[in-house]
Amino acid sequence: MIGISDHVGSAGRDNADLHRMEIQQAVTLAEEAGFIVQQSELLRNPADDHSRSIFDPRLARNTDRFLLRLIKPDL
Repeated sequence: MIGISDHVGSAGRDNADLHRMEIQQAVTLAEEAGFIVQQSELLRNPADDHSRSIFDPRLARNTDRFLLRLIKPDL
């Protein structure tokens, strides 16, 4: 089992410059690697509109994040 967390990015934006990632991109990469993916809303923050860098002091580190649990099935 592996846990993955990252800051939520938006489709169509340059998420790399903002240090963010689209949730679906992370899910797709994990599934392509053979993992079963479970998602949690535990770290979500609807007040973050995903338009600023995660280091922007106005966010005060209160970013919208995703949390994934990856499980590799027995072979």
